[in-house]
Amino acid sequence: MENKVFCSKPFKEIFNHPELNYAPCCWAYPASKENPNTRLPIDHFNGEDFKRLRREMLQGKKTDFLCSYCKYCYDREDENIESPRMKNANISKTILDSFNADGSLKPNQNKFINIAINAYGDNCNLECYGCNPLVSTSRKSAMDKLHNQIIDNNIDILDFYGNLKYKCFDKSESVKFEDIVDQIVEYADNISSLTIVGGEPMLMKKHFILLDKLIEVNKSRNITLNYVSNMTLMNLNNMKIYFENFSKTNIQWSVDALGERNYWLRYPTNWEQTTKNVFEIEKYFNTYKKGSIFATITPSMLGIITLRKTYNWLLTRNLINKKDPIINLMVKPELLRTRNLPEEIKNNIKYDIKIISELHYEDLIKPRNDTQFKLAIKYFDLLDKSRGTDWRSTFPEVAKYAN
Repeated sequence: MENKVFCSKPFKEIFNHPELNYAPCCWAYPASKENPNTRLPIDHFNGEDFKRLRREMLQGKKTDFLCSYCKYCYDREDENIESPRMKNANISKTILDSFNADGSLKPNQNKFINIAINAYGDNCNLECYGCNPLVSTSRKSAMDKLHNQIIDNNIDILDFYGNLKYKCFDKSESVKFEDIVDQIVEYADNISSLTIVGGEPMLMKKHFILLDKLIEVNKSRNITLNYVSNMTLMNLNNMKIYFENFSKTNIQWSVDALGERNYWLRYPTNWEQTTKNVFEIEKYFNTYKKGSIFATITPSMLGIITLRKTYNWLLTRNLINKKDPIINLMVKPELLRTRNLPEEIKNNIKYDIKIISELHYEDLIKPRNDTQFKLAIKYFDLLDKSRGTDWRSTFPEVAKYAN
């Protein structure tokens, strides 16, 4: 019988968002009571929570404990929507054999663990309009400035903060950053990759301390680096030493539109400098076979209008994987969901969207919520007033439906 609760993530990854507790992946709820400030990452990976996740997943029954972490995927599957779990439902025998029957990690030399933690901060230079303020200092500052106006306009601030109720990050620092570095170095032979979770990694300087240490002790060359970056600050000159000393580097470039539209959506992106950085690093990777850079897109109410144009621009420059493009589905905040667009707009773009992603097409054509659309208009106007931008001239297709 097919195991409909199993996921490989708890067997090969440990993750946390900035100031949130440990979880098995970026989609999971941080239901643990521990985080990098209170317990070392491998200790937690081999601790009671993860051992129990592994045991119960192998048993194949959807328990309350599994749902406390994995509800996002299970709920999507209950609605017959593809989930991240379904893409991670297979695991190699080598990895399974690296664990005891109780779910604990055996001493071994297998290289399979991805350390995807954030112990580096949430510094970011952009105020992306759909971003969770918990993961960006600039976004949080922008939202704090608008807090009273958002409340006055009945825009649910908690919808933006998403998992706010899980924000129980203990800042007492019983674990020092140096201890985390030392443990990752100690387990370097089991670590296949390091994923730098942000914020914007180029502003999270502490992570370079870890990378430098791995290079210093000659443990870096068999480890892959993974970044999600807005690419406004990542340039070849600064990163070349890391590209050269790690096995390879995979970069996901977060981009939601082209030119001035991306500037508004991912305010205040400098498009010319950003694409210069992207093209220079892409050329280096292609020349020396040291990595890859692909775009990741999160279509929102405003971004999906030109998704086909953005997708085609990226495709012609080999910056998106045609077989498996990384196009996230925006679920929060509710007012930015693409389904809330006016029907005329949806009808104009839906077949373009269907060509790119059946999942996004299905979400787009679902019934709209006009109340949420009107709240979105108020929110865009508030952002413009605060930032000195003009969304109505940047997105005229939507603006004509605004009051």
